Amino acid sequence: MITKTKSRICAALGVAFVMAVGAPQLANATESPYDTPEVRAFFTEYGVDSDTQDALVASMEAGDLIDALKSGQEPVSSQTQIKDGFEETVLTYADGSVGVTAMEIPQPAPTTGVSARAISGCTVHSGAGWASSTNCKVSHTAAYASLSFYANYQQTASGGSISNIRDSSISATFGSVSDKSLKLIRANSTSSQPAVATLHGYWSSGTLAEDLYLSLRVNASGGWTTTY
Repeated sequence: MITKTKSRICAALGVAFVMAVGAPQLANATESPYDTPEVRAFFTEYGVDSDTQDALVASMEAGDLIDALKSGQEPVSSQTQIKDGFEETVLTYADGSVGVTAMEIPQPAPTTGVSARAISGCTVHSGAGWASSTNCKVSHTAAYASLSFYANYQQTASGGSISNIRDSSISATFGSVSDKSLKLIRANSTSSQPAVATLHGYWSSGTLAEDLYLSLRVNASGGWTTTY
């Protein structure tokens, strides 16, 4: 099974973002919906230093989305790593913000002594020239918003396919997400285009608004994620 993650997550997951109609409800005057322990923990986990974190939070508070949330923004660098059973691509943008896409790494499915119904988790059956992965999670997060869904996908020497897309989730630290949809755009790859399944949501809050996207793409070489 070949898994790869494309770093060109450009116009990608324009991780839709906005500040809900009216001012956010604050527990007290010193709290900020942009500066939470969870947001800080995400930045710290992916190597964003404290000064840059302060600047990113200040940018959000001033009504300017961080680059990782802007539709069409190109990362200045990317790094792929294996973490907790996922292949992650960490995208770093010009302002120091980061977005992380991840694809679960399928484990070989038992071949004897276990019925198909008893197999759980992201697994792969493979043979000469083909691989079939089942119940695998793909995700994207950029501190203030995250998306994920599960899918089955297959590769052969002649192409790739996607099936049984399900269990989608879109969450944001504040604001609201509407028009959520998980669609199988192209079930089977062609000679020029991969199979595609896309999760979309419209994130809005106050005067800001963005579209959120997460896609799984598969061809004969394997599967990867994009944010468009």
